[in-house]
Amino acid sequence: MSTILLGSEFDQELRDQARCRLREIGATVMGTTWGVGGSQELSVEEWSIGDTRVVLTAETYMGLSLGGPAAVVDRVSTTLGSAPSKST
Repeated sequence: MSTILLGSEFDQELRDQARCRLREIGATVMGTTWGVGGSQELSVEEWSIGDTRVVLTAETYMGLSLGGPAAVVDRVSTTLGSAPSKST
């Protein structure tokens, strides 16, 4: 499993591009969760590609991240044309 920070949690264009790339590789949205706690907002989208799960998360102060199998995460982030920072 791998998680990559794609950019700012407020970057709606980046979020839309990530969703588009996920759809292009055959992913479908399985569910979304949104909540607010104090000054933090959290949005989580769970995507499915066959038996594989990928999670697109936007969290205040943390940014927009994509998590899942390394091959899928790398494929999506590479097509976004940015140089995301990796974490595990």
